[in-house]
Amino acid sequence: VATSLNNLAELYSSQGRYSEAEPLFRQALEMYKRLLGENHPHVATSLNNLALLYQAKGDTTHAIEYLTQGTDIEENNLDTNLTVGSERQKQEYITTISGTTDATISLHTQAAPNNPEALHLALTTLLRRKGRVLDAVTDNLQTLRQNLTPEDQTLLNQLATTRSQLATLIFNKPENLPLENYRNQVATLKAQADQLESELARRSAAFRSQTQPVAIASIQQQIPANTALIELALYYPFNPKATKPDERWGTPRYVAYILHATGDPKWVDLGAAAPINQAVDNFRKALQNPNTDIKPIARTLDALLMQPIRPLLGNT
Repeated sequence: VATSLNNLAELYSSQGRYSEAEPLFRQALEMYKRLLGENHPHVATSLNNLALLYQAKGDTTHAIEYLTQGTDIEENNLDTNLTVGSERQKQEYITTISGTTDATISLHTQAAPNNPEALHLALTTLLRRKGRVLDAVTDNLQTLRQNLTPEDQTLLNQLATTRSQLATLIFNKPENLPLENYRNQVATLKAQADQLESELARRSAAFRSQTQPVAIASIQQQIPANTALIELALYYPFNPKATKPDERWGTPRYVAYILHATGDPKWVDLGAAAPINQAVDNFRKALQNPNTDIKPIARTLDALLMQPIRPLLGNT
């Protein structure tokens, strides 16, 4: 029923019938929460759908509020899935939430370019997603395990097992498992994982450091004075008012976020991705050919990529 309500709400929303879509989205959200739990991926999807609805209506405040809640749940599930999920599960979930990342950046760059909350949400989401994927690719869990005491390694193994069971239950709910039993099992495993995480964090500074939530303020503490972190992101602009599915996503663009040790983040939209990608490709080919005059090629790339960023770097 919840899925049917959500699908009908999406249909109404695509037709611009926002006043009819909103209560259906809310009903689906409350039903998913009641049946599957507060942190289920379907809950995140419903929250994100509400956010996009509010964006389409021009209500940026509520769009940011619901998108923040949705991305927080996705971050929690991403942590669980990338830590212990199979390669197929990891890839499927990353693909699933990539649209949310694009929508979050689009909300900032298109609907609320001067809103500091939208900027912080976009940059936080980008940093979280990049950090989680990097952790999974580099297998930081194995590196951490090697630096723990035998007792803490045992706790970490127990945590990995519990997270694996939780991920399997969340992403592959047994069809014949009654909902009440499902909710109880999820709650039990979540409580066990939280307890193990708390104990490991108490015992191991390395574990605390690696598992603390990604936040702009904590990253700023790691940036040396007179330097800046530049985060480049390729995103597909999302149009929540589009009436046809193939019109919802625009051609890819690049955006740059600049973060100093102090002060608010800055950003600049670098424009369409195609000419930048072509300039990068030309530069790479020129580096491989000693007979090529690389200077004009480098200037072209600099004009597209670094010139828009340079004024935001200050005295770095």
